[in-house]
Amino acid sequence: FRHITEIQRIASGHESGFAFRAKSELMLMMAELISSGQYRQRSGAREFSNSCEAVNAAVEYIENNYANKITLDDISAAVGYSKTHLSREFKKYTSRSVIQYLINYRIQMACRELLYSDKTVTRIATGCGFENVSYFNRTFLQQLGMTPMEYRDATDRMYEFSVWDHERRKNGITMN
Repeated sequence: FRHITEIQRIASGHESGFAFRAKSELMLMMAELISSGQYRQRSGAREFSNSCEAVNAAVEYIENNYANKITLDDISAAVGYSKTHLSREFKKYTSRSVIQYLINYRIQMACRELLYSDKTVTRIATGCGFENVSYFNRTFLQQLGMTPMEYRDATDRMYEFSVWDHERRKNGITMN
């Protein structure tokens, strides 16, 4: 408590250079906490040499957990950054928010499922972490300009055309 008392005394005096003196007292306090073992890193959190590594870890966490209900709190806890700090660094490196990235990744995984499975849209939505199918449909439409069913139909037609085109070329049939 003596460091806190000293910081309060320094701050209340408004002497020249008081901010630097208060910061140095705070650093002394942190050094004592660390050396005494009273300060411990949060369990599960990793140390990063720079913010880029932390953003990569956040992306990895999202990609491994997108199907679950995850929040900014969960992601920041996994990385060991505050929500504010992670959000700022994530935006700096990716030009989008953590939540925007999560939603975009979920939509990307839903597209894969629509393309390669015959699961229902509801099953795909919940399997990709969307708790509300209406929200999934609305978000899908906003991002891709078509509904999930329109996407599935369009990709099916593209596949059928490519198979037909391949067979046509293989048999030497031309379109003149």
